[in-house]
Amino acid sequence: SKSHPVMLFLDDLHWADSASLDILRYVLSDMKGSSCVYLIGSYRSNEVSSDHAVFGLMSNLKQCNVQLSRVQLDGLEIEEVNQMVSDALGIFPRITKPLSQLVLRKTKGNPLFVLECLRSLIAHDLLRYSFRERRWVWDTDTIGAEDIADNVCKLFSTKMMALPENTQLALKVASCFGTTVNSMIVESLASCSVNFAGLQSELEKAVDNDFMDKDGSAYRFVHDKVREAAYGLIPEMERDQFHQNVGWLLYRSSLGS
Repeated sequence: SKSHPVMLFLDDLHWADSASLDILRYVLSDMKGSSCVYLIGSYRSNEVSSDHAVFGLMSNLKQCNVQLSRVQLDGLEIEEVNQMVSDALGIFPRITKPLSQLVLRKTKGNPLFVLECLRSLIAHDLLRYSFRERRWVWDTDTIGAEDIADNVCKLFSTKMMALPENTQLALKVASCFGTTVNSMIVESLASCSVNFAGLQSELEKAVDNDFMDKDGSAYRFVHDKVREAAYGLIPEMERDQFHQNVGWLLYRSSLGS
């Protein structure tokens, strides 16, 4: 009803195809039922061109007199990044400001990237806890010269490639199913291939390394960028064959062989 509409949130519309967006247009422009639906959609502006179908959807909805609002979400500003860094390190903002400026320059204010950047600095001993000073310490000149990956996926990929090969394989397999893979699929693959026999235990290691979460009977990537990085571990020229191999194993499992 108008007083109690159904709210629908759709993330990553930059990946949606024209047919799916046409269904949204039909539902939202329906004069009888459109007032009962409240849609919130998100997309990455850096992953769509001017002729992307999502802009066609917005244009068509305007022509149908559907009320639209666009909200531009930019990266965090220096004060916000500095507050994050200060809270994470437990140090006064006035002390972390130089470090935060470096982090902002390298992350462009992406919240996820800010946290991963800090973890990367710790892993490379560029940001370390001093028991003598009883606080985190760093050298801004050294960090400024460090070649930190220029996007989130590269940073995650670098961390993943440091994992054992079997754990990397598990991440590759899981990424083929989107952001979530059901335990039944994992068990089916493990039962019909020696290569995947330890798939479930390797996914548990991925959980321990904060790449995935255990969600009931499924394993879920903690963020779509993590899934994207895991999928990127599969060489592009080998992806079709990789999908085919996984699909064939599931087909054999369904036949009980």
